This record gives sequence, C-alpha cells and structure tokens, in this order.
Amino acid sequence: MSNQDEMIEIEKFFLDGYDKHADEIFRHIAFRIFDRDRAKDILQDTFSRTWEYLVKGRKIDNPRAFLYKVANNLIIDEVKKRTHLSLDGLAEAGVQIEDPTRFENKLSISFDYKESVSLLEQLEEDYKRVMIMRYIEELSVKEIARVLGVSENLVSVRLNRALTKLRNLI
Repeated sequence: MSNQDEMIEIEKFFLDGYDKHADEIFRHIAFRIFDRDRAKDILQDTFSRTWEYLVKGRKIDNPRAFLYKVANNLIIDEVKKRTHLSLDGLAEAGVQIEDPTRFENKLSISFDYKESVSLLEQLEEDYKRVMIMRYIEELSVKEIARVLGVSENLVSVRLNRALTKLRNLI
C-alpha cells in the first residue's frame, strides 16, 4: 500500500469517527465544563490530537473510547487550569482558601440545573464521571473502563455505589 493509499485510509477512518461521534463527544465536554465555546475548542483539540495520533501510524481499535479518553484528558487539563487561575486570582486578592476542592465544587454547583443534574453534582468525582458516561453518554461498562484506564469491575462497583448514594439523596 502506498503512502497516498494509507493517507486516504486514515482520512476515511478519521472522517467516519468524526461523523459518528462528534456530537456526543461535544455534549460530554459541554456538560462537564459548562462553557459552550470552550467545549467547541476542546472538541477541535480532541480531533486534532486524534488525527496526529493516526498520522504517526498508530492504530485505534475503538474510536469512540479513544475519543472519550482524549476528550477527558483535555477536560481534566481545562479544569486544572481554571481552578489554578481562579485560586491564584483569589490569593492575589487576599482571599485564603482552606480547601481548594470546595471552590471547585461550588463552581460546578453554582449553575441552576435540573434536579437530576443537581443530584449528580453531590456525588464524588469518580462516581459522577461513571454515571455521566454510563447513563448520559450511554457508554458500556467496557468502554468506560477503557476510557478511564481501570478495570470493568471497578467501573461496576463505582456505578453501584453511585446509584446507592443517589437513592439515599433522593
């Protein structure tokens, strides 16, 4: 197979992945960071990094799981950047924050969402992440495990514990 044929195959694979998964990946990003414009940028970065990965000759067995993994890594970077910038700005203003995670939780809770989203926000991050991926993004336990880099058993345990906590909150 020539280089031109390989590039055509890569391009076809990439465009197929974009057509099938771009909307759901965008919803996932937007739901996690609460900023539509920034979500568009992160979606673009997700597909740019995927393209770079493919062009280097690497293979992707499960495009959906791979895209979620790239997007989640970018979301984590974004949240860290926002939290760092916010905390630095508050520190410069003379505000002392005892527990930085409280600030992050208040930021995500400050939006007025439906009751179900409000309940999700009360869960620990690991539980919230698997609940969103399973019941909103409709990923399988196997796909979630692959995206998060953990065992399927751990994903199942987190889902079970999250559901138990939600029942108690309700």
